[in-house]
Parts: sequence; C-alpha cells; structure tokens
Amino acid sequence: MLGNQARAATATMLLAPISAAATANATGGWVNVKHIQGEMAIICQVGVITGTLDVTIRTASTSGGAGDSLLTTDSDMTQFTATGIQKITISRNSTLGYIKFVGTIVTGPALVSACVLAHPGQL
Repeated sequence: MLGNQARAATATMLLAPISAAATANATGGWVNVKHIQGEMAIICQVGVITGTLDVTIRTASTSGGAGDSLLTTDSDMTQFTATGIQKITISRNSTLGYIKFVGTIVTGPALVSACVLAHPGQL
C-alpha cells in the first residue's frame, strides 16, 4: 500500500478463527461491501492443517444470499495444504454487494481465519 493507504483501510472479519473439521465448516456469513471503494484484499490465514482446505469467495445481492454466485478473482487462493497466509485482490465493482468466504475442508482438521481489508467509502 502506498502512503497512508494502510492507515485508511478498515478490516472486517469474514471468518473468525475456527478449528474446522467437517466439509464446508470454515464458512463465514454474508458481509456487506457496498460502501467499499476500489479494491479489496481478502486475507486468509491457516494454522495447523492435516489435509487440505479449498477456498472460494461467493457474492450475492442481499445479506440472505439472493443471487448467490461464485466470484471470479484476479488472483488465486485456491487451496492450502500447509500452514500459511494468502491474499486475493478483488474489485468492489465485481461483487453484487455482499461477499462470503467459503472454506471446504477436504480432509482435516484445519485452523483457519479470513478478513477483508479495504478503503471505506460513504454509506
């Protein structure tokens, strides 16, 4: 980030830290991103993992998930097989207004969390 971009960014939890073992057990709720300006950085951090974690980001037009669809990103955060941190960068304009982190534990368990960093606009 340049200049004061890091200071201007807000962090919003997409998935609170969780020890997940079951398929799709590492899934957050719908988060409103309508007020975001420009790009968003979605950060996923994985601690202890014994198998694999497949990650996707979904988008919808309401907090209830209306129009739920897979969000195509310009960078990959597709799978974790070891402890680490990865980032996806997406444009706010590529969403329908709400996003959701979906982590599918193929074999587990896995410790995982996710957040979005972005510059807020006016509500």
